[in-house]
Amino acid sequence: MNTCHLGRFSFKLPKQLALSTQEQTIYGVDVSSKNKGTVSTVQYWQSNLHKIKALGATNLSETDDILPDSPAVFYQPNSLSEDIINLVAQIESNGSILTAILQGNKNKKDEIVTTVRTVLKAYKHGDSSGFHVGSGVLTSAPDINEYATATYINEVNDIELEIDIEMAGYILEEDPLLDINEDIIALKEEGVDVDIIQKEPYDLGLLKGTKSILALSTKGEETLLNYMWFSAGETANPLKPEVLIKATMPKKGNAFFEEQWNNILDSLHFRES
Repeated sequence: MNTCHLGRFSFKLPKQLALSTQEQTIYGVDVSSKNKGTVSTVQYWQSNLHKIKALGATNLSETDDILPDSPAVFYQPNSLSEDIINLVAQIESNGSILTAILQGNKNKKDEIVTTVRTVLKAYKHGDSSGFHVGSGVLTSAPDINEYATATYINEVNDIELEIDIEMAGYILEEDPLLDINEDIIALKEEGVDVDIIQKEPYDLGLLKGTKSILALSTKGEETLLNYMWFSAGETANPLKPEVLIKATMPKKGNAFFEEQWNNILDSLHFRES
């Protein structure tokens, strides 16, 4: 099992599951970090600018108001109101580079700069406690505006595992799998036969949740299994966010994942700041 980090949580996954995508946001800022390897900091920054321009960004304007040695550029995203601007900035820590992007109103540049600066100052390389963003962490205190998501895949067994962690803006007062139940109704209307194999309360530490296993069958196609664990969290409580862990795979040959499902869930724990 490999130890993985996402947002303020750690968990263990089988080595056969490889990271496919990962995104995270804090204070409304999209953040990501990577080890730069043999690429210079300047080259890394130029690569970021190239990606932005390729997406249709216009009116690029450099700013040195962030931090020393932290390049930053304001730009207007493609196909958005002229009043909307983005600020992208980066900072290096021991060979690891954090990229931060924040969108806002062009009349509030000072607020945008202050928020991005706060995020950059909190960054450090490594996997110590904090808000994990790839190859490093943000040492900021837990905030109500946090979101992290990652997808892991196993191509041999056609398994896709998704983990979403988000500050709960509300509490689901009814069935914590209400949205999933609505999905079941929609699937049945599309001709998919849904069999609820398991649905039961399953708490992980302070997080009260529910786990379920659904079998989705369509005539002439292979049956899919959908494993889920969901905790609604508590409103505006950074220590108890909304968490969804979902895995999808063919029923045939799912023995590999079946043996690991509870181990994955039980390994989930909050990383102290």
